[in-house]
Formats: sequence, structure tokens, C-alpha cells
Amino acid sequence: MVISQKKNWISGGKSINNMKKLLALLLIFGIVGCASTSPQQTADHGPSPINYKSAIDIYLDSKLKDPRSLRDFKILTEPKKGFVNYGAFETGPTGQRFSNAMWYVCIEYRATNILGVYTGLQIEALFFFNDKVIRSAKGMTDGDRDLGYSVYSCY
Repeated sequence: MVISQKKNWISGGKSINNMKKLLALLLIFGIVGCASTSPQQTADHGPSPINYKSAIDIYLDSKLKDPRSLRDFKILTEPKKGFVNYGAFETGPTGQRFSNAMWYVCIEYRATNILGVYTGLQIEALFFFNDKVIRSAKGMTDGDRDLGYSVYSCY
């Protein structure tokens, strides 16, 4: 009688160990199954801009109040893949309102404002489509200003 109770206790311990292993496997597969790819991870950014330096010159010539006042200009990054948000009422060049896959380059500069006074250091991410700057964003990162639909980093 003692022997049969001992066998039940041992077999009961094995089933608990088996259940623990099964639970661990289910958790692992459950976690792996939850990992999915977002549209941003699979987006097609198209070809990298080739003439981005001349496109930046054209952009600054049209944007600055006095292009001759440009000082301390520096290109901070080579072209990088990012995303830009156009909002609910405007469609971007890739046909999306949100998360338009585009290349961007970060720049920094100082220039005069409308009063002719030099501003502080300006940092911008310039977004490209077909080798032209079509959108800009100020600051080092997107800062989650638009719920993650724009993605860039000038670090």
C-alpha cells in the first residue's frame, strides 16, 4: 500500500513537470506569435536620393528670408530611411496620409529671420521624393508629435 501511494506521488510529480514544460512552450510560441511586422518595417522607400546636396541648396534658397545670411551650415546625416505624416486631410507623394516611406537627410544651420537677426542653431530633417525636398521637420527627432506616423532621428 505504501508502495502504490509512492508511485502515485512520483507519477503526479512527473505530470506537474510535464505541465510546466507545456506551459513554457505555449508562452514562448504565444510571444513569438504576437511579434508581427508593421507596415513601416516592410515599406518600400524607393531609391536613395542621389543629388540630395543640390536639392538641399535649392530648398534653402527658397526657404530662407536671406539665403546669403546662411552660416554654420552642416549636413548631419547621409540619406536615411524614415516616414513622414501628411495628416488626415492631405495625401503624401507615396499615396499615404500617414507613414509615407521617404528618405531624409538632417541638416543644421544659422540664418537671419525676417527682422534680419540671426536665429539660433536650426536643425531640420529634410524628406525627399524623386530627388527633391518636399517636406521638412524641425528638431533632432520626431518626438512622437504625431503618434509615431513620422519617424526620423538626426542623432
